[in-house]
Order: sequence, then C-alpha cells, then structure tokens
Amino acid sequence: MPKRFLDPDLIRALDCVAAVVRKIHLGEMQGGHWSHRPGFGLDFKDHRPYVQGDDPRRVDWNLYVRLGRLFVKVFHDEEDVDIHLVLDSSASMRCGKPTKHYYSSQVAASLAYIGLTSQERVGLWTFNNGTCVGIPPSRGNDHFCRIFDQLASLEPEGTTGMKEALAELALRTPRGGVFILLSDFVDCPHWEYSLKMITNRPRSELQVLHVAGTEEYRPTVHGNVRLNDLETAERLDLTITDQEKEQYRTRWLSHQRAIEAFCRRRDVPYFLAFTESSVTTTLIEFLRQKGMLR
Repeated sequence: MPKRFLDPDLIRALDCVAAVVRKIHLGEMQGGHWSHRPGFGLDFKDHRPYVQGDDPRRVDWNLYVRLGRLFVKVFHDEEDVDIHLVLDSSASMRCGKPTKHYYSSQVAASLAYIGLTSQERVGLWTFNNGTCVGIPPSRGNDHFCRIFDQLASLEPEGTTGMKEALAELALRTPRGGVFILLSDFVDCPHWEYSLKMITNRPRSELQVLHVAGTEEYRPTVHGNVRLNDLETAERLDLTITDQEKEQYRTRWLSHQRAIEAFCRRRDVPYFLAFTESSVTTTLIEFLRQKGMLR
C-alpha cells in the first residue's frame, strides 16, 4: 500500500482550507468550538426542542406560551473539543480503484492535517473484527507523524464488527467530542444501533462520511462470474443478468438511503463520497455541509 497520502499539491490545498477554518474559529467562535451544553451566565445561542431528561430550568416558558411547544435554551460555551477520526479497516475496504481504504486514509490524513494545523486535538481510531485500536487525541507535528504512520501501516482485513468496535470506542473516549466515521457500511447489520451509541452519548457529536466505489453503486460485471467475499472468504459462482444488476442496485440504494435518512433524523452530517472523486472536492463539500467553510 502506498505510504504517501499527501502530495505537495494536496498539502497546498489543505493549507488553504485550514486557513479558512481557522478564520471561522477565531471570528465566530472566539478561538474555540461552541459546545451544546446549556449553562447560566453564558451568551445565548439558540433554541432546540425539549426532550425527556432536559433540565426544566432551561425551558423557555415565554416561547411555550406563544407556541404551545416546549423548547430549551442553548448557550455558547467555549471548550476544547476532541476530534476523533474513526476509520473502518475491514476487508471490504480493499475494493475500488483507488481502494476505499486508501481513499479513506487520504481523507483521514487530510482531516488530521487541517485539524492539527488549526491547533485542534485530533485522534485516530481504526476498527475491524469488532475491535477498536488507535491514538488518543493530542496536538503537534509529532502527533501528526504518529497518525500518518498508523495510517500507512494499516492493512484492511477481517469483518467489520461495527457494533462491538464502537462500544469499545465509547469506553475509551470518556471526554466525548466530535466523531468522524469513515466507513463503507458493508457487513454492518447493526449499523443503526452502532451509530446511536455515539449520538446518544452526552458531549458527543457524530459525522458520517460514507465511502463507496462507483462499481458498488452501478456494477458493470455481467454473465458468468466468480465472486469472492473479502470479509468471509466465501466464493460464489453466479450468472449475472441486467435484471439482477438492477435488483442489486435497488438494494444498495435502499441501504444507502436508510443510513442517510437516519442521519437526517438525528441531525448528523452525512456525506456520500465516491472514491473516484478528488480528495480535495470531498473535503471541501464535507466541511461546507458541516458549516465550517463559507
């Protein structure tokens, strides 16, 4: 696997992106991220719908009188937020040209570069076979080298086991933070439960970058073929017709749209990235969707 993820042209592009992100932090966030924790004596930020478990003292009763619905006040609060890059390294990520694993590693390295350039605390976690390993969040050039070396040494293998891996990740990250998940969501029967483990945590925010190859979305194979399941090593001899390709595409789209719909319901930023797209384009669109770029 190539060990050079960031070529000079990409680094120059990342420096431009990092500069814009930095300006937003300084200009709008006073040098830090806004948390969603309500508090007293802090600047008012916004309202959000009341949910069971919220402190009744946060309820805006004047708004309730006007609208007949319960809303709580959210205040600005500066804090140091950990950024966790969470990378699927199961065997299915070996598919694609470039492979989904290499593409995701490029994106993860780019996000780490932007975050660390902006003086954020960034960590890297990778998972497969239901286990999660990684580097806790920190700052500095030496830390980026550790993240880069970890990405360069990875070889995707095994099953996904997202449910068990993210449960382990939750135990290892008691501070919470922003979790950016990069995965193809292949062999993830419990993906919804897995994502809820992060979205339901206090002081935690999830962002999803769904990585796919065009061949997954619109396969070109036809006729008699032998397919190898990278995660189970199972071999299947099939005769693929146009009708079966369309059925497969319908099922893939249904799976993708279910993940996207879940994220929309939970206000989780979701981005579908095809490996054929440039990393720079994917980063800019992903960050713009999150509201970090103007």
